[in-house]
Amino acid sequence: MHRQVVELMADFRDGRLGSSVRGLRLRDRKVDDVHTRLVALGFSHALRPIVSERSARGQARWLKVDGTSTMEEADAERLLVREYTHFDAGLVRVYPVGDPRGRDVPPDGPYAVKAVLFPHSPARKGIEPATFYDVAFRVAEDGKALSKSRREVYGVAYDPSEPLASWVFAEVHLGEMACIPLAFEAETR
Repeated sequence: MHRQVVELMADFRDGRLGSSVRGLRLRDRKVDDVHTRLVALGFSHALRPIVSERSARGQARWLKVDGTSTMEEADAERLLVREYTHFDAGLVRVYPVGDPRGRDVPPDGPYAVKAVLFPHSPARKGIEPATFYDVAFRVAEDGKALSKSRREVYGVAYDPSEPLASWVFAEVHLGEMACIPLAFEAETR
């Protein structure tokens, strides 16, 4: 794991960074309740479409609720994620209908993901969307720091003698622990 991430995790553990997400409990709350709570705690908020891929020329294709993609930025069916940033580098993403691809969160309902941004990330000010490269690490519901990816380079332990066990550990480590289920609502969009 990169030395800077290890240092940031220590700062997080000691309460010098990301304390806004450390004690934050979101499990089984309604999406609108999460919004109200985060805004009250000083998080800034933006609705962000998910980029599913980019064309050869770099033009974004936006992910739609049904899992397909569109190049139309104004498409009413684009999947919007609620992104909340805090001045202490805390980040919360709320996926009101999940991720149809199952890549960021499971596709079966509303989820939240907590994370801590790198200190000098432009996303920290809430002006730009947070990318994978802006996130230093994820945060579990219980406040523990987690690797941001299943890849060994980001801190997930891998034992070459037990590849299947290592893969299962990574799936559980980042799947169940980092994706916080929220309560279903009649209107989640």
